[in-house]
Amino acid sequence: LLRTGELDLALSHDALDEFDADPRTTSTAGGSRRAGIELVHLFDDPMYVAMHAGHPLADEPTLGLAAFAEEPWMLATTQSCPDSRLFLQACHAAGFEPRIAFQSDDYPAMLGFVAAGVGVALIPDMVMRGIRDDVIVRDLDPPAKSRPILAAFPGDYRSAPAAAMLEILREVSDAWVAQRPALVSA
Repeated sequence: LLRTGELDLALSHDALDEFDADPRTTSTAGGSRRAGIELVHLFDDPMYVAMHAGHPLADEPTLGLAAFAEEPWMLATTQSCPDSRLFLQACHAAGFEPRIAFQSDDYPAMLGFVAAGVGVALIPDMVMRGIRDDVIVRDLDPPAKSRPILAAFPGDYRSAPAAAMLEILREVSDAWVAQRPALVSA
């Protein structure tokens, strides 16, 4: 829709993959241009592991992903979310194939299963604002790859409202990153 001019602006947490179909990339003042789409990086959304409060590893401040190799996993569905691709890449890098117990794009549902002890999940920082009291979140060491949050525009045109919206998005993004609470329990 951006390429056809039906949209002036889109937000994406997957644009690096979504728009990389054309390997030609050129730098612009606001970001990069891929396949006729200008991408502007707003911030990175780190990923954490979530487990139920009674999990045997809940008291560990930082864990390697391999510590959860035998656990059942709650996973964002692969069709619409980069989180599952980031998760699978991280598991393979840690040397294991995860056992997927539940898939959904509904993070509250996933965290409900985590709270019930059905399994563990890799969740983005943005989801942690609504984290349940019966779910513990921990840093990973090494950290899982963050998902980029980007604004996308038609490559040759940026309307005045879209430019104004980008400035608002930058302000909100900067404030979001600056006030990220220490939600990962120590």
